[in-house]
This record gives sequence, C-alpha cells and structure tokens, in this order.
Amino acid sequence: MKRLIVVGGSPSAEAYIELVPDEQTAFIGADYGTFTLLEAGIQPIAAIGDFDSVSDEQYGRIERDVRTVHSFEAEKNETDLELAIQYAASLEPEEIVMTGVTCGRLDHSLSALHLLYTVQQKWPNISFTIENERNALSICRGGTHRLGKEERFHYLSLFAMEGTVRPLTLRGVKYEVTNEQLTLGTTRFTSNEWASNEAIITFQEGVLVVVRTANDTIQA
Repeated sequence: MKRLIVVGGSPSAEAYIELVPDEQTAFIGADYGTFTLLEAGIQPIAAIGDFDSVSDEQYGRIERDVRTVHSFEAEKNETDLELAIQYAASLEPEEIVMTGVTCGRLDHSLSALHLLYTVQQKWPNISFTIENERNALSICRGGTHRLGKEERFHYLSLFAMEGTVRPLTLRGVKYEVTNEQLTLGTTRFTSNEWASNEAIITFQEGVLVVVRTANDTIQA
C-alpha cells in the first residue's frame, strides 16, 4: 500500500479529500472522520476511536458500512487520531497523511504537530504529513530534502522543532542561504517562495518543521 490518509472530524477534511487521487490510496476514519468519508462516498478500510462525536444513528451506519471498526472508551491515554495513526502505521504504507485533525482548536493543532514529530521518529521509513487543501506540514531530520513545486502551494516556511538546525543551505527558492543556523523561536525563514521547480533543503543537525502554504489571495 502506497498511501494511507487518516481523516479526523474537522470540516476541512471534506475539501482536502476531493483533491486526493484514488490510485494507491486508502482511507482510515478517526472518530467523526469516518462519517465524513462515508458521506463523501469513500469506503474507509477501518474506523478508529471512541466515537463520542457521532450520533447513535451515525455510529450504526459506521458499524454497518465499515468492515473493521475498533472502538475505545472515551477515557483513555491516547487521542483518537493517535490510535488511528498507530493502526495505519501497522499496515506499513510508504506515506501517511493526516487531514481534518485540528478542528479549529489551537490545542488540537499543537497536539497534531507533536504527534507528527513523535510518529516520524518512531516510524522513520514512513513519510508523515498533516495536510488540508491549503497547507502541508512535515518533519525533516538532517540530510538533503527535495520539495517539488506544486500548483496549490506558493510559500515555503521553515521552523526549528528540535535543537539548532545547522548548517542550513537552501537552493531553488527566492531567498537562498548557505550554511546558516535556524534556532527555536526564529521566524526569519517564514514565507519563502519557490524560484524553480524544486526547492532543496540541506542541513546536518537539528529537526525542521517544513510548511507549504497556498497564496493568501487564493480563496479557501
């Protein structure tokens, strides 16, 4: 399996899944995200969560229409998203995308970011991202990373997630740098832009958060 998309309960998931090609892609629903998929006419391979966000009628449909349903108690140590990611990783895809996972709440956004960091460390052979129709967020460790230019993304922003990122070299972007340092709390590398078909990020130490974002003038 090449790509798994884990869908949470945020309304933003609906717009994103319309962009996803069907080829070599499967879906897993986390709590209400399962119902979102069914309403969009997409058959998830599994439904994971405590399902406290769905009605009895909606849960009945999930049990009827989804072959694999793993239901948990509402009081637990893991979020529904974390449980869904653990299940997705056990299937060993090349890529796992999380979408609809922030629900407009800052605590959910931070939780998703920290989960992204944790799972990328735990399963380094799987590429993890958080995406919606306007943004894609990923974690990068030391090495050379090539990001092709995509029509839906205009800006490329970099933030330190762990330690000092160095020596940082950027090529193929509007604002290129050579052997720079990026420390926690620095906003200098916000809103760079592609200057070619490929942006190349190279560094040896630290951990980066890489954010690709649509142009502000594009309507959501």
